[in-house]
Amino acid sequence: MVYWTVQWVRQKNSKYLVAALVTQAAGMFVFLEVAPALFILPVVWWMYRPPLRFRPILLAGILSIAIWYPYLRLEYGRNFSDLRATIGRRNNLAADYKKSWCNPDLTLVNLESGPPALDAESDPVAVLPASLTSRLIKRVLPLWERSHLAVMG
Repeated sequence: MVYWTVQWVRQKNSKYLVAALVTQAAGMFVFLEVAPALFILPVVWWMYRPPLRFRPILLAGILSIAIWYPYLRLEYGRNFSDLRATIGRRNNLAADYKKSWCNPDLTLVNLESGPPALDAESDPVAVLPASLTSRLIKRVLPLWERSHLAVMG
């Protein structure tokens, strides 16, 4: 953004302002923390008076909205909770966030020692009907159980 701002001042062309604004919008899409860099533009304009044209600024706005549109559409359904949390610098986690992140009924498996032994009643593959899918799972599951060997060796 700074490069385009310098070019805007040196070349006295508004297309560089468009590039600076769109670069800033794309940067804010990835890292919202760069938002304060926008304060550079009014200061530069006040100090050097490069040209301002309405159409290039409108084009920059349209391109910026095009970049942000998928995320803003998602946030609209969530009542902009993530954006408000980021801008307000507050935590956005629910009180019982651990329940929504993982299934507490799952067991931890050590990949170096292999999977735990399963009995026939708890083995989901053993109770499947003899379909193509179950036959495929029966053939792939032993390979998956030995996948830790590929990581180690």
